[in-house]
Amino acid sequence: MNNAGRNHGEEVDPRRYNAPLANEIAMILPGEPGEVGNRDVIVQCRYGGGLLRMSELAPSYDPLQYPLLFLAGEDGWSNGLPLQNNEAGMRQRVTMAAFHGQRLHFTRELNALHYGRRLFQQYIIDVVAKTEQNALNFLVHNQVKLRAELYQGLHDMLAQDAVLNAAQVGRRILLPATFHGSPRFMMQAYQDAMAIVRSLGILDVFLTFTCNPSWPEIQSELLEGQTAADRSDLVARVFQMKVKKLLRGVCKAGWLAQVIGNIWTREYQKRDLPHIHLLLIFPRAQKVTNMDDIDRLVSAELPAIENVELYETVTKCLLHDLVDRGIQMRVAW
Repeated sequence: MNNAGRNHGEEVDPRRYNAPLANEIAMILPGEPGEVGNRDVIVQCRYGGGLLRMSELAPSYDPLQYPLLFLAGEDGWSNGLPLQNNEAGMRQRVTMAAFHGQRLHFTRELNALHYGRRLFQQYIIDVVAKTEQNALNFLVHNQVKLRAELYQGLHDMLAQDAVLNAAQVGRRILLPATFHGSPRFMMQAYQDAMAIVRSLGILDVFLTFTCNPSWPEIQSELLEGQTAADRSDLVARVFQMKVKKLLRGVCKAGWLAQVIGNIWTREYQKRDLPHIHLLLIFPRAQKVTNMDDIDRLVSAELPAIENVELYETVTKCLLHDLVDRGIQMRVAW
């Protein structure tokens, strides 16, 4: 959770910054950009007895912080790591996110990371925190390149609070719209969505697609004794493939109707499972205008029992068993 980049006096939306409900590993980045102290590892030199501070950006940080996950002491990401097979004019060095994405990729060879369970979850959280903090530190030290003076932050802050003492203002760090999760990113995404609606018309379908940890693509790749919670990398990868297939079917193949516009966003539940909210816009001739159109798209009936696979999917995922006064009931959502 990172509240960095909020404007002075801005009210916090409780739906964006609410507290987690599950007792699981989470990430908290306190403070504002540039004020958060970097994590490090302090080691004692074998010869000389002095203490050496290893930065989180040093290649030796990962094997020193997680010796059980890196049994051979493999180096982590470094700032000057060259990118192989790069084309002319493209990026010359490997980014932190790309490096850890490749390290998390599952191969048939033994990878101690995927056996770490709770320690593996902590490692992933640590990687996310380092990657985001590294991006924030870059923005802090490159405000001139971002032309932050064009935002007129000092004038805006003083205009919001006329009684604010100028000595209390300090230095303001501005997050551009390219930083995911920043207020400007949110506003830009909202404006883009409103532009699509204004051009193509009102929305017709609000579709929610949720990850299912019981998918065979996930269960077949779990190691012995593992659950889906132990392999969040695998869950995210399978879910991404499912989302691409859903978008191809709904938006291009016309599973529901012809689609002329779509807007979607990805969110993560409190228990680590991702889901997307997909908004669809139909052409004028196929707009949802009456009950028959709704019945064509939405069904509250159980499929025929002869269709075994579909019947088992609906009864397992969309029905709940309730016990009321000793009578078992099947209740549909």
